[in-house]
Amino acid sequence: MSASNYNGVYDGSGMTVVIIDTGASKHVSNDNVVYSYDFADNDNDAYNPSYYHGGAVAQVAQDVASGINIIHLKVFGDNQGDLASIYDVEAALQWVIENSEQYNIASVNMSLGYGNVTSYTDNIYTDEYQKLDDLDIITTVAAGNLAESYNNDGVNVLAASESVIAVSAVDDKNEFTYFTQKHSDLTDISALGEDVPVGELSLSGTSFAAPIIAGAAAIIQQIALEKLGHKITDEQFLDLIQKTADKIDPASYSTEAKSAQAASSSPTSAKVMEKVDSVTPNVDPGAYIGSAYKLSPTSNQIEITDTLGGSDDKDYYSFTLDNTAEVSISLTGLDGDVDLILKNSSGQTLIHEWAWGNVDLDLSSVLNANEQYFIVTDSWDSKPTSYKLSINFNGGINTPEIPDESKVDYISPDKDPGDWIGSAYQLSPSNNQVEITDTLGGSDDKDYYSFTLDNAAKVDISLTELDGDVDLILKDSSGQTLIHKWDWGNVDLDLSSVLNADEQYFIVTDSWDSKSTSYKLSINFNNGIDVDTPAAPETPTAPATPSGYAGVNVANAAEYFQEHIQDYAVV
Repeated sequence: MSASNYNGVYDGSGMTVVIIDTGASKHVSNDNVVYSYDFADNDNDAYNPSYYHGGAVAQVAQDVASGINIIHLKVFGDNQGDLASIYDVEAALQWVIENSEQYNIASVNMSLGYGNVTSYTDNIYTDEYQKLDDLDIITTVAAGNLAESYNNDGVNVLAASESVIAVSAVDDKNEFTYFTQKHSDLTDISALGEDVPVGELSLSGTSFAAPIIAGAAAIIQQIALEKLGHKITDEQFLDLIQKTADKIDPASYSTEAKSAQAASSSPTSAKVMEKVDSVTPNVDPGAYIGSAYKLSPTSNQIEITDTLGGSDDKDYYSFTLDNTAEVSISLTGLDGDVDLILKNSSGQTLIHEWAWGNVDLDLSSVLNANEQYFIVTDSWDSKPTSYKLSINFNGGINTPEIPDESKVDYISPDKDPGDWIGSAYQLSPSNNQVEITDTLGGSDDKDYYSFTLDNAAKVDISLTELDGDVDLILKDSSGQTLIHKWDWGNVDLDLSSVLNADEQYFIVTDSWDSKSTSYKLSINFNNGIDVDTPAAPETPTAPATPSGYAGVNVANAAEYFQEHIQDYAVV
């Protein structure tokens, strides 16, 4: 993957990028090196015979902006290993300040640092950082590679300044690398930092993410000088690259976001059955498509257990999907050598999975709705064997709803319902469905129930589970009979009627033979009752993506800058 997606006409020509690092390298040569100095050894020879780091960093910047000039300021001695003197780095920064105009310096890159901090921190370079900022020189600093060494997010000490741009590393999927240090408040932008191509090398680290931003700064400042006559500020540049960057998916780095994402994708109610249909065929599945055992699943997962052996060497199962879906099938629990086959409606084989011996098999395929398919278990050696066939239709089957018992009022009257309208048992339902269980018999031959609707609605009433002969009656507020349902014997009864809001009605169960009987009275008010809907549980929301948690898009930045150039005319 290239360090930059930009291939426009601007290439940073006339601009200079300063690399404060290990110096030039024989391993990675850089074009257009206009100046170099060795602050560690106090001479003009910035060549480092031992380390390629500085040369590689400079090359990344030149890969982004091929026309830039490079200045190597070497702050690591030839024999100092990977340690640099803080005073040599400070001297290098001061040199940039003093020579910025002469070399038309656009940016300074520091792919070096130490530690891990979680807030802006003053350091020995704070004054130099601010002076560079005042000169409209973009200072890019690598965030650090020690994420696994710390228990909390943070960036290296030298990157924790409001006057520099702290750069974290992403991979080619625009997700943070495992090693990158990052912080939601301190990371200013991210760039490719894994397997970055540098000549024949492929390098990883925030060291190679930072110079991508330094190179981008040279391109933007070249455009600014040509079209505005002046460079833009550090703040304007940062705003530009953040607003045109590719946001990093919070789910790839945030535990909180992952929890929110899981919550938002989970069912909010238990309406859809999430169960497994366990099937043991009640007849032997046939040995060809015409005698296949028809599956009629009530859920999206099925487990079938059966046997093969001897002349019963094949089992065919047929199914049809309600929705197009990827169906996954596995065959396990084998004692013999059995193949797993998927066929279409004409019997043509779509997939044939096999292996020597009693090996578990699986297959998956996207199948169409409303077409018949066949699954075949085919015993190759005719050895007696049991098997388990597991099928996941993955949403291909429309599943029935689970009744929500929380939406039904179950009532067993705490006193005997009266036998006339003046002593009726008053119903005060909290739901639109009510089920009442009670008894009649002897002198208790009538039960009256009263109710009032909040909204005009069609009300459905049924009377069931009788041992005696009971009539079902609906009366209005004056006691006048509206509907009277009856039949000989203990026959279930039902009635329906559209009733008005804010008027009292009575339901009567009337024992005709006075025989002792229990009963169930079921009422559906069909939204005639205003139900208090409980507030849905609050779903956690993913935190807002920090501005710096985005992969730089140099092409977007250059295009947006040119289209909105006048927005940057006043500084």
